[in-house]
Amino acid sequence: MPPEIKNNALTTALIQPEYDNLFYIDVEFKDAKKGTWFETRALVDCGSQGSCINEKESQNYLTSHTPKPNPTKMIMANGNFSSAGPIMHYDPVQLRISGSEEPYALDIAPLSHEIILGAPWL
Repeated sequence: MPPEIKNNALTTALIQPEYDNLFYIDVEFKDAKKGTWFETRALVDCGSQGSCINEKESQNYLTSHTPKPNPTKMIMANGNFSSAGPIMHYDPVQLRISGSEEPYALDIAPLSHEIILGAPWL
């Protein structure tokens, strides 16, 4: 039971932080030019400014690594730029989610998730 605060004869329980599970969806992806479909889980992150694929997934399954005309610096949740440096390449892909396909571009970045679908995807 949380401690209580007395204020003008009213007793109010302290508000505690709330947490929820991360929001993942099952996706399939393939190189936009050719290739085989691969299945994975993508993290849906409405706070992410862009959508990315893990650099290892990109190297293992995709071939259309395209240089970005303007490299992008990742800003982390703490407000600092990523120590990994700017994002230099992206992969044009086909995404399939629940049977619906769409062309999409995923930045290649060092991630702890296979794919992050950010705010622009939403």
